[in-house]
Amino acid sequence: MMNTRFASTRLAPLAISLTLLATLTGCYKSDFEAEKKKTADLQTQIDAIKADLNNASKRAADGQVAIAELNKLRTTGGVMSTFGWTGGQWVLVGQDSIRLNDSNVFVRHGERKRENGSLRFIDGKLADQTFTLNSSGSAAKVVEGSIKGGKADGIWTWFSKDGKPTNRETFADGKLVSVERITIGKDNKPTYTKLPKAEAEKFSKAQSARFAAISELDRPV
Repeated sequence: MMNTRFASTRLAPLAISLTLLATLTGCYKSDFEAEKKKTADLQTQIDAIKADLNNASKRAADGQVAIAELNKLRTTGGVMSTFGWTGGQWVLVGQDSIRLNDSNVFVRHGERKRENGSLRFIDGKLADQTFTLNSSGSAAKVVEGSIKGGKADGIWTWFSKDGKPTNRETFADGKLVSVERITIGKDNKPTYTKLPKAEAEKFSKAQSARFAAISELDRPV
């Protein structure tokens, strides 16, 4: 029979070794799990960085497209359409050629088209031109005059519905100089009668509403 005391003495170190081994195994397992978690967290961070980089690249590409479009609007410009609600539907009433100026503000640049006439603009300012305002829905002239430096200049002639001249305004640098009544004789020759200052100013002021939509035109009384 084995000596019980001897067996206990021999088995005690073995038990300690097994306990130590179990403890170390547990420690290594815990360290491994911790490292595994760190790796997973690091991969998550890497994936997030990749996503940010992809988004940044997309935003940069979109930004380049936007810059290209802005540059196009600065150089060649575009067309802005205006619609009005008529007869229960939207109807095109005009088109404006526009461009983006150096202050990143859209301004008229090119032709401003309306049913009753058109105007030319350069960088948001009226170009020097002869302007003809027609009656809406027809080609009949209402008034025709010169624009210089964005102001009414020279002679502006007004017409009746049947196309005959009725009045003539004279402007100098945007200021009204005179208004004359036009009478057509039997020989079709016009006679000009200068109106008194008060009557002339009253006539020009009465026509101002016709130019309300053209804020760039300086046509004071």
